[in-house]
Amino acid sequence: KAAMLQLDTRLAKLESMRDKAPTARNAAGTPVGAVVGGSSGGAAAAGGGGGARQQSAEDRIAAMPFGREIIAAAKANSIDPALFAALVAQESGFNPTARGRRADGSFSGAFGLAQLKPDTAREVGVNINDPRENLLGGARYLRQQIDRFGLEGGLRAYNQGPGAQQRTPGGNSQESREYPGKVLAHYERFAGSGEGLAGLRAEGVQSQAE
Repeated sequence: KAAMLQLDTRLAKLESMRDKAPTARNAAGTPVGAVVGGSSGGAAAAGGGGGARQQSAEDRIAAMPFGREIIAAAKANSIDPALFAALVAQESGFNPTARGRRADGSFSGAFGLAQLKPDTAREVGVNINDPRENLLGGARYLRQQIDRFGLEGGLRAYNQGPGAQQRTPGGNSQESREYPGKVLAHYERFAGSGEGLAGLRAEGVQSQAE
């Protein structure tokens, strides 16, 4: 319950930040960021006085290891790139050869940037050993879970699996209970705004029916 309260508090804080922030627009006057739920779409507004261009969320992500591939995979699945970058940071720390470990230290079967397991990689149709495809598969799988369970539930389902999420929506372990909050902490750092997060939260399908 305490973990859920902290998560709700973080979400409320991010949404408050979104409400206070001005909407960035491009030269045509349309909101920046065509991606569904995207707060990290384009260049930030120029700073006052000196006109110095602030670094956008996508600029920051693009400078990270595999950043451009992360952005492409996220946009291909209508996910805010900052949210997907946050998930990759939590899953692998941007290490393309990361191997997942169980609590006892044994190999869990999860591999790569998005920590896909072989059966999940087959399900989403990607080569687990190719970093670009690993990211595409991870983004595709995350989109499926968000569509099914909503934002918080979708993040938790990515960690503990959709079957476990359906049985225990609040998490079946300390790791799964804390997982959404850890990803959102990375998101706050990468995006600097709750706009994309709120959009994904609003669009996530809440039904947990098969």
